[in-house]
Amino acid sequence: MQQPNSKLLLQSVTPVIAERGWDLFIKGKVQDIYQEGEFYCTTIKGTEYYPVRLSLNSRGAILESHCGCPCNFTCKHVAALWFALQFSPEERPSKSKSKPQKQAENQPHLRQLLAEHSAETLCGLIESVVDRFPQTEEFFTAKLSPKQTSEELKSYYSKQARSLLSRRFYDFGETIDLAMDVGEIIEEAIESGGEDFAVAIPIFLPKLFKTYECCDDSSGEFGGVIDYMITGIRDYFDQNKFSLTQKKTIIKFIHKEITSNNIYFEFDFGETLYMVCAKFYEHTAQFEKLSELIDILLNQVGEYQYPFFAKAKHQFLLKQNKTEEAEIFFNQNLHLSEFRKIAVNNALVEKDFTKAETLLLEAYRQTKGGFKTGWAEDLIKLYQITKDKIKLRHLLEELLKAEQWQLNLTHFKLWKNTFDEQDWISERNALIQYYKENDEPKKSLGFSYNQRLLAKLYGEEKLTKELYSLLVHHANISNLNEFAHYLDPKDDERIVKRYIKLLDPKNYFNLSDRKAYQGYTRDLLEIAKRYPTYIELFKQFVEQLIIQFSSKPRKPAFVEELEKLRSALVF
Repeated sequence: MQQPNSKLLLQSVTPVIAERGWDLFIKGKVQDIYQEGEFYCTTIKGTEYYPVRLSLNSRGAILESHCGCPCNFTCKHVAALWFALQFSPEERPSKSKSKPQKQAENQPHLRQLLAEHSAETLCGLIESVVDRFPQTEEFFTAKLSPKQTSEELKSYYSKQARSLLSRRFYDFGETIDLAMDVGEIIEEAIESGGEDFAVAIPIFLPKLFKTYECCDDSSGEFGGVIDYMITGIRDYFDQNKFSLTQKKTIIKFIHKEITSNNIYFEFDFGETLYMVCAKFYEHTAQFEKLSELIDILLNQVGEYQYPFFAKAKHQFLLKQNKTEEAEIFFNQNLHLSEFRKIAVNNALVEKDFTKAETLLLEAYRQTKGGFKTGWAEDLIKLYQITKDKIKLRHLLEELLKAEQWQLNLTHFKLWKNTFDEQDWISERNALIQYYKENDEPKKSLGFSYNQRLLAKLYGEEKLTKELYSLLVHHANISNLNEFAHYLDPKDDERIVKRYIKLLDPKNYFNLSDRKAYQGYTRDLLEIAKRYPTYIELFKQFVEQLIIQFSSKPRKPAFVEELEKLRSALVF
């Protein structure tokens, strides 16, 4: 099949992309093209299904194009659609057209017609189909050729792997192209059946992981290809598509790869392959092999994968009725949150609250970051069950003093409820003093971390005088928006004046284009709506801005937006 003159296409894509698009087209990857207005649309299957759209100018060059693949340039999928349009002058089907009858409904009649003709006639018919639709040649060739032997398949896939996966570095764009090319070959192997896929697995899987180290996979496409192949392996085993001999060969290969540190355990790659092996070993009663595999992986994987295999080890021991050994292993791994949570739940079921508290306190003291909060919440629930008000109070006070930026109102209210009314004021004031003494000064406009905590506390406790002072001296617009509603209405006028001071355009870094002007006036209008009593103050402010920016430095677009705002300030 002769490639058409791609001079018009090369106005939009590189020669390499054009060649890749041509390859996709002649492989029959472009099907079911339809029109949506000026756009020609289709879906092309790579590692995923990518929607492709393009429009052409009067000369046939690409005017506009879109593709769902990760490429941020005109890609081979668009080029493939362009080539398809060169060979399809007839009208394209549109979405509005009625769907054709199912193929199955036509098959009996078609079979009857085919049976009435000689082999010579049918050969001529196939040749005419290929002449009219050249992309079908590869399909007929593949279907009618004698089945390849294992050695031929091995030679074919080895050649493809060497051709594609041999470089030491692939940049972002090259990685995307590589992922699409390799994905097509793996898809071909998966769809061709067990024999093809069984041959492709040991050839491609190690090379995929080695290449993964050498490429810029910021798009995630190459990782997606690896996941696609591993998912295919899992599905083939689950659906029993491999023969027993093929299964044994593949399991032996996977076992060797994952225990030799050749497989990445990121993105669940290693866990999925382990599960394939584990299910096979359990099904074939090879429990020693499974035990050996788990032990090797427990000593080999990093801290993020260790909990998965520790859980697998514990479950394996329980299934083998090795209860005592399972309990010892469980207790040795109480540093794992999953195991500790089970131990805590068991203690609560047995109403051994002392043991539950010990387990939770150990976890709370040893854990850092966000996970610490989870153990704290469990401790709070425990102290509420045991009605231990003193321990609950001390824990909540510790949590409140450790707060940063956002006051946890649930903790604050629980802490308040542990005090009698006469003791509460002094304890609350002590916390306020703690926040003040342990704050870091902030030079820029807006609240420091502890000032934000104080603002929330003042609002909840209706300490409006203290909150007003904090807002007037330190708040930015965002802080005023969040906390001003706590104030007494008698403070509204002074808060409006604070708003107006902060709304001075010189406080805005990027107030320099129409979009920014519109955002500014929209925010000002929203603020004004909250204070209708003081609408005149906002109007005066807007009038001043119109006068200011009507002379040097002139900003006519800003003045236009301010005039629109002035018209809208009528409530």
